[in-house]
Amino acid sequence: MSFSLARQPLRAAAPRLLQRSAVASSSRVRHFALPSTSPPTSPRPRMSAPNISPPSPLAPAAASAPLELPGAPTPLPSAPAESGYSASALPPTSDPLFSAFVNHLMRDGKKAQARAHVLGMLSHMAQWLHSDPLVALRSAVATAAPLTRMQTSKQAGKSVPVPLALHERQSRRRAIVAIIEASKKRADRFLDARLAREVCAVLEGNSSVLQKKEEAHKVATLNRSNAAVRV
Repeated sequence: MSFSLARQPLRAAAPRLLQRSAVASSSRVRHFALPSTSPPTSPRPRMSAPNISPPSPLAPAAASAPLELPGAPTPLPSAPAESGYSASALPPTSDPLFSAFVNHLMRDGKKAQARAHVLGMLSHMAQWLHSDPLVALRSAVATAAPLTRMQTSKQAGKSVPVPLALHERQSRRRAIVAIIEASKKRADRFLDARLAREVCAVLEGNSSVLQKKEEAHKVATLNRSNAAVRV
């Protein structure tokens, strides 16, 4: 009896619950069925692959451009090389002939003074010869360089002069010393001018250095029979 009475309120409320669920479901359907406000988009056209033919194996490869990295320093343009020789562009002090001339001219350890005299000599030669003075100095030293020297040897109680050959460094030293000694007899006031005039005289062939060289060669030729004597 009590069970039947308890089910009556549920049966009475069932139509109302079903009506509420139907309204909710219909509103939910209407919410999702609203059309979108964005315009319809056209379908994306399909891209066809480009027709690229493979390179011929006999065709030369194209030169690729150099890769430029961000932040890399830009190379500076190289300065054009000076044509000829000028007094403001003196030769480097690392040249062996220049260093040898400075060392033979140096007195009392004053190397800076000797270097200044040699640079002044090259400046005078550049003005007078209108060419590279270092090349002219090499030619003058090679012209004045002797090839032999004499040495005395005792054989059977007598002195025998024996001619000996000189190597390149010994020959260059004798030529430089001879030019420096011959320049002391000139009347110019400054040492660099005297040295320049002596070098030019050697190039012209009227220097006393060449006469001494010829005399030394004559003595060596006269005593060439003693070349086999052991010194």
